[in-house]
Amino acid sequence: MAKRDINIDIAKGLGVFLVILGHNLANEKLGVGKLIYSFHMPLFFMLAGIFHKQDNGIVTLLKSKGKRLLLPFVFFSLFHYFFYLAWAFCFTGVDNFEFNIIYKIIPYKDAISIPLWFFISLFEILIIYFLVLKKINTIWLRMFVVFILSWLSYFISQMNLPFYYNYFHIFSSFSMLIFYAIGHDFFNVLKTKWLPKNNYLKVCSFFLISSLLYFINSFFKGIDINSNTFKTPFFIYITSAIMGIYALWILSNLINKTVFLSKFWAYIGKNSLGIFAIHLALFEFSRPLVNLIISKDIFLNNLMGAFITLTLAIILNTILKKVVPFVYGL
Repeated sequence: MAKRDINIDIAKGLGVFLVILGHNLANEKLGVGKLIYSFHMPLFFMLAGIFHKQDNGIVTLLKSKGKRLLLPFVFFSLFHYFFYLAWAFCFTGVDNFEFNIIYKIIPYKDAISIPLWFFISLFEILIIYFLVLKKINTIWLRMFVVFILSWLSYFISQMNLPFYYNYFHIFSSFSMLIFYAIGHDFFNVLKTKWLPKNNYLKVCSFFLISSLLYFINSFFKGIDINSNTFKTPFFIYITSAIMGIYALWILSNLINKTVFLSKFWAYIGKNSLGIFAIHLALFEFSRPLVNLIISKDIFLNNLMGAFITLTLAIILNTILKKVVPFVYGL
């Protein structure tokens, strides 16, 4: 068995924190939210592509990934439904609760909890890429095909068609297909050949790329992969996503030089799916608490709120893994 690459876990840990921070950034005017959204979901799909397995056939794939992705989707959907129902009974009044959102457990147009779209989209991409890989052995032809499919998804989203909707997040899946393919076909090159050789170059590269990425995204209104909404030109969006992923990979390698930080972020990365799935509900606890401490500086308020939410998510995720281990495939 190949040795686990801790840099991948660190990248996942940083990525899930950026997801939490991105969801917590409200009314901030610095443009940090646009920066995060430009690459954080492409990052997760690229990291997922690294572990794509083609050996066992489509039936085995559907069974194993259905258990790993669809079962958690259903469980965490019900978790959020009953959480917000209990919250309504205790605080906001049950009259304000939308009982019919239980139907969103079938993600025809949405999910009960917004972040859970990722589970559906990743499941779809696994199937799509399995079929692409089965039919096309040549790597550059395969990359061309997934590039065209991703571009078509972007193009259709720009056409303002009256019947267009991101049903079952399928257009989001096609948009992210290119990053999944990059993870599968090019990760080893990124890991061995494209990384700066010494720490000084890594630090300089990280700050240079991050600054350039921030500058580029300041001219555009951003993207939202969940709804497959793009207010950024296609090649800018693709380039920004790759730049952001590359910068975060450099940061992961730098963090791996520090024992405590590497263990901290790697632990989060190993538990990223659970933390990702439950964090949204925990804002109900973190936001009032942070507002008591920091109310004037919006960005610091959001940043502290994200760290508190992350802490709560780690605790709750640990409990859930012990109580319902089958949801985690344990």
